[in-house]
Amino acid sequence: MLKLSNSKQLQQKERGSAILIVLALIAMITGIAIMSVDRSNTDVELSYNQLHEEQAFYGAEAGLARAMVELNRDINWRGPLVDEKIDQNAYAVIVLDSTWKATLKDTIIVRATGRREGSHANLEVWMTPKNFRPFRYALFSDFWLRITGGCTDSYNSDSGSYAATRTDTGGSVGTNGDMWLREGAVIGGDVFVGDSGTFADDGTNTILGDLITGKPSLEIPIVPASEFADAKANNSAPAGFSGSGYTYSLDKLTINDNDTLVLSGGVYYFNDITIGMHGAIKVKPGESVTVYMKQHIEIRDFGSINAGGNPTDMIIFADSASRLRLEDQAEFRGAYWGPGATFRSRHSSQVYGSIYVERETMDLIDPDAPCFHYDRALANYGLRSRVEGYEMCAWRQF
Repeated sequence: MLKLSNSKQLQQKERGSAILIVLALIAMITGIAIMSVDRSNTDVELSYNQLHEEQAFYGAEAGLARAMVELNRDINWRGPLVDEKIDQNAYAVIVLDSTWKATLKDTIIVRATGRREGSHANLEVWMTPKNFRPFRYALFSDFWLRITGGCTDSYNSDSGSYAATRTDTGGSVGTNGDMWLREGAVIGGDVFVGDSGTFADDGTNTILGDLITGKPSLEIPIVPASEFADAKANNSAPAGFSGSGYTYSLDKLTINDNDTLVLSGGVYYFNDITIGMHGAIKVKPGESVTVYMKQHIEIRDFGSINAGGNPTDMIIFADSASRLRLEDQAEFRGAYWGPGATFRSRHSSQVYGSIYVERETMDLIDPDAPCFHYDRALANYGLRSRVEGYEMCAWRQF
């Protein structure tokens, strides 16, 4: 009986220990379950927070995109935008310019904030004016273009000399009107003829690029009269002159045969320029000039403007009554923008740069005439007087 009693007590103790172990396991499992649920809740919260932060970021991006659309529609737009909605996201936009900080000059800062369910994101972009780039062709005429003999090619004065950077391609020509190619002309680029013009080829010519016809005419905006007035009021002539053998009176400049005039950097205004045989106008090394022409430029035999210089250092804007004329062996290195002007290059004259005029563009006459050398560096030149919108130059999240 004593042994039996001890056995029962032992069983009861074992049964009690098992219950304790089970309870401990239940407590442990419950703790693990609670921890798992808690962690799951935390993960869900983090996921929601991350989702809302991303949505807030996308909202801020939407605000920047909206601002860019508005600025490219109206360059004077400054907002602000407050509590705008896109789906469930909200955004606000402000635009800061030189009225806020003078050192910005023509740069603007666009700041956008996106919000979603207590989360927010701030983005900022810096934008600079997207200026009209006029010199995209070697030759372009608004009315008609005739090329007899010779050729076009291109080089890049930003990268080196003509000899070092020359290529047969890149010297595109175009007109919004009628075009004639004659007597073995070789066009080292595309030929563009607007939808209102016609193209004529005598069968002896070569086009290395594409012949583009039937496309809408390209815009060639005139130079505002206000720019001519400003140039005349701030004329660097004659203070910027150095040299001898020239006469200057009533904004008319004449360079005598075999003489050279050097221009210092600045803005110049002239009625007429006549350069005699072997005469020259040069630009002071390391400087650049902008010339506003009211009437005509004539470069006689062996005369030159900016010979040996970079075309980007000699930019000429011409009034509608102007004319640029190059005689035999004359040389011009620069860019000439004259929407109503005329241009004629004869015999073995040489042009390095870009020419935009209204009519009677290049008639070389001589089939053995040298190429018209387009400077590809001019493609990056933008007219500050004509802003077509803004483009982003930097951004950050803050």
